[in-house]
Amino acid sequence: MDLLKVIEIKNKFHILLLKAKEKAKTKGQLENLNTLTETLFLLNSFMQHFEDLGKQVRDIKLDNAKCYFDNAKLKNEVNQLNEQIEDLKTELKQEF
Repeated sequence: MDLLKVIEIKNKFHILLLKAKEKAKTKGQLENLNTLTETLFLLNSFMQHFEDLGKQVRDIKLDNAKCYFDNAKLKNEVNQLNEQIEDLKTELKQEF
């Protein structure tokens, strides 16, 4: 479900709660509506927390991709240096 749809549902639910509070006739109804309001707040907090976690996961994946790229570059450099070492060893053997 996309974020816009979630916000739309949350807003509709919030409006329903406000209308119900206006029409509430007993203390029990008001307490129940307050419980629903607190639940809506809690769900919203959880949604924000999950969004934050998703951002952290995306950032970590990006960092990992950068590290893999850096590792590949370093491995390539090490391989080139090893080849240069082998070439120099071969040259030294040929000279002596």
